[in-house]
Amino acid sequence: MSIFEGFFAGIGVYGKAFQILFTRKFFGFLFFPALALVLLFWGGSWLVSFAGDGLAEIVQAKIAEWVEGISWLQWLNSTLGFLVRIVLKITYFFLFITFGGYIVLIIMSPVYSWLSERTEVYLSGKEYPFSLRQLIWEIFRGILIAFRNMIFQLLFTVFLFVCSFIPVIGLLSPVALFLVSAYFYGFSFVDYAIERKRFNVKQSVRYVNKNV
Repeated sequence: MSIFEGFFAGIGVYGKAFQILFTRKFFGFLFFPALALVLLFWGGSWLVSFAGDGLAEIVQAKIAEWVEGISWLQWLNSTLGFLVRIVLKITYFFLFITFGGYIVLIIMSPVYSWLSERTEVYLSGKEYPFSLRQLIWEIFRGILIAFRNMIFQLLFTVFLFVCSFIPVIGLLSPVALFLVSAYFYGFSFVDYAIERKRFNVKQSVRYVNKNV
């Protein structure tokens, strides 16, 4: 199968996937990741605001000492405090958009692992005997894969960010960043089906790369 055939075949599967997703058995699982994402974003935003206020107060106190008695530099105090808060929030939003999905994957790993098995049973009728030891292994493996992919994506993101400052090459960085994100996020989700083949991490990497 060529890359284009695989691409269009993958797009075609989405129709059937949505049909399954909106059945009574699976519809409720839509709310689990959405709730986890909202809580994670809200909690992170609160921590960033709290940290930003504290850091801004420290910066403003230092600036106030430096510009004491210099009336025309008093504007630096409030301006730098404002900039500290804005920079922290922008950095948080960027990191959340890039890596927040992995945090949700790690948190939701037990649910996704079980849900992947239930989906295969729904599609094929093949039942898997319950094993607590196997379930724990699959959960741990899912967390390990998600964490591995997050680290690798971070490294590639930093590399592509540096490359974005290079003329001409920098124009391709957004496209490359999208492809990198698609690969690692796709890998993390596909692995929930691969894990039932009893592959270790290296075998999973080879399997995914072979079928990309």
